[in-house]
Amino acid sequence: MTQNLTGKLNQLGLLLINLMLLVAFYFQFAQHELPCPLCLLQRVALCAIAVALAANVLLGDKPGHYGMMLLAAAAGFAVAGRQVLLHIAPGDAGFGPPVMGLHFYTWAAIAFFAVFIGSGLLLMLCQREHSFDRQPPAQLSRLAKAGVALTMLLLLGNALSVFLECGLAACGESPINYLLLN
Repeated sequence: MTQNLTGKLNQLGLLLINLMLLVAFYFQFAQHELPCPLCLLQRVALCAIAVALAANVLLGDKPGHYGMMLLAAAAGFAVAGRQVLLHIAPGDAGFGPPVMGLHFYTWAAIAFFAVFIGSGLLLMLCQREHSFDRQPPAQLSRLAKAGVALTMLLLLGNALSVFLECGLAACGESPINYLLLN
């Protein structure tokens, strides 16, 4: 029973992280809001969390996967928290447009905190139910396969996007165009 629950929770987490990355791409391409260096670091943390969740979906729950999520969530929270603090002064418009009243980096900080808490809870649940011993699922659902495939596409898309924006140099502080497309 718990194995099914943790599997479903990992799939839900993967869906939510993929949704966050898709929203970031929407703002980048449809709204022409290029990500700043701190935004890119937050995306790296989101991608690391997505990889760990995809590994849990494909290979079953493993402590190392949850450890990767915890480390990525802590790093992402630190970066997002720094960006929140950079724009907390009264009258500061922040970086990028707000989404439902909060900037993306604020949503990212909330998401990283939620991943941190969720990973800890899932670790305790898996430990209690000994689900670390379970074998990978024999047959993945179509939704699980689609989630993992979307994760891989988003990882590739992020890598390509960063390369086009920054090339092989350090990214600009407030990017306004793609370095390699000019």
